[in-house]
Amino acid sequence: MSSRGIVEKKVKRRKRGLFLLILIAIISLFVILVTKTDFFHIKEIQVTGNKRLNHDRIVLASGIMKGENILRIDKKIITENLLSHPYIKDVSIKRKLPKKVVINIKEREEIAVLKYMGSYIYVDNDGIVLSILSENEKPDLPIIEGFEIEDFTIGKKIKSKDNMDTSKFFNMISISKDLDIISTIKKIEIDENSQINVVLYDNLIFAFGGLDNVKYKLSSIKKMGEELEKRNIKTGTVYLNRGDNPIYTPEID
Repeated sequence: MSSRGIVEKKVKRRKRGLFLLILIAIISLFVILVTKTDFFHIKEIQVTGNKRLNHDRIVLASGIMKGENILRIDKKIITENLLSHPYIKDVSIKRKLPKKVVINIKEREEIAVLKYMGSYIYVDNDGIVLSILSENEKPDLPIIEGFEIEDFTIGKKIKSKDNMDTSKFFNMISISKDLDIISTIKKIEIDENSQINVVLYDNLIFAFGGLDNVKYKLSSIKKMGEELEKRNIKTGTVYLNRGDNPIYTPEID
């Protein structure tokens, strides 16, 4: 081997040695920062997406503590902790090195209440039970009457005794929110044959019938409800289950 080749080989060997020393130094520095200093200790916990739940309650539910090492938090456990709260539908956790954690949540929204044994059961548009309050506390939400409850647990989907398709029923309520008529609905009545009445204003009853053509029926409720309100008509019955067009009959004294 020529002297030039020997020199080049020695230079490469020195470069590799230098690189290894630098790598060891970086790893050592990182280990020191993680274990011996507060460089990665959590100083700020930010919460986004919350409307109903306050910041402190969400942080408490998460189990994250200020001062703990940000690299040691278990995002899976934190997510499970938060999803156990009935009002939290989805969550994501992000580390913002070196000292900040961001909790982004999607809340469940109260959309209606079910009357049950002297109480109001608050549910979202998936039929998830969010809370239970005394009937003395009048809700500012549509009241569902006649829903035969088999079982319920806070944070779980409510179960119906009868043959009603619970998912379709709560989807109907969800669509009414999308069509911006949920605020005008006073109550929703279900009879023993799973036929539905939607009541607006004072006592304007829409005979909804079964859970077919839901969006069309709700659109008809919105249109006719607005037209009758302009004429100051807030009582009577509108039949949506007798042919293609709604039929209005006034209330008889």
